[in-house]
Amino acid sequence: RDTIFSSFSVKKVPKTMISNLTRIQRIKSIVESKEQPSYRIKQITNSVFGPKKIKRWNDIPAIPSSLKTDLSANLGEEVLTVKPASIQKSSQAVKMLFELKDGQSIESVYMKFLNGKTSLCISSQVGCALKCNFCATGAVGFKRQLNVDEIVDQILYFQQNGNVVDSVSLMGMGEALQNPKVFDALSLLTDKDCFSMPERKISVSTVGII
Repeated sequence: RDTIFSSFSVKKVPKTMISNLTRIQRIKSIVESKEQPSYRIKQITNSVFGPKKIKRWNDIPAIPSSLKTDLSANLGEEVLTVKPASIQKSSQAVKMLFELKDGQSIESVYMKFLNGKTSLCISSQVGCALKCNFCATGAVGFKRQLNVDEIVDQILYFQQNGNVVDSVSLMGMGEALQNPKVFDALSLLTDKDCFSMPERKISVSTVGII
């Protein structure tokens, strides 16, 4: 789990709350509070996770403009909770530094293999508490857990930008099995209405946490 951008700085976590509700939970809450029909939830989630992979809530077709405004007001204009801050490319890999909404940074690596398959290595924490000698992330120290959306949005970013993700490994920053939200993220990844990834295409790396 070497840190890709070894020189990046990790900011102090501000006191503002990182939402414990997932994006889907907040979408359901917004739709219900505005007394919209329940099928609007499926329309919205299909636009996020389906073939369209919309980037902004205003881009969702076939829902009222007022609902688009409510989504943007409550969730921000952009669908993603991560945004690219720095990128390094080679012929077979894209190394991405993402900035989170509270200013923290995490890393992901998108890889293309000679057989045509692709894989994405994603992070589960900001920093890491375990300080393994072989891993540069340990020198950063543990800052906080990633929430569910911050975990899966690393994948959604690449999909939004036209990249096929054949498999996913949680081998980036952090010890995945020390973050309980990883299990919720795995549920989303395998959910047929969301990422619909086969379980055998997902790997979780650990130093030995059980």
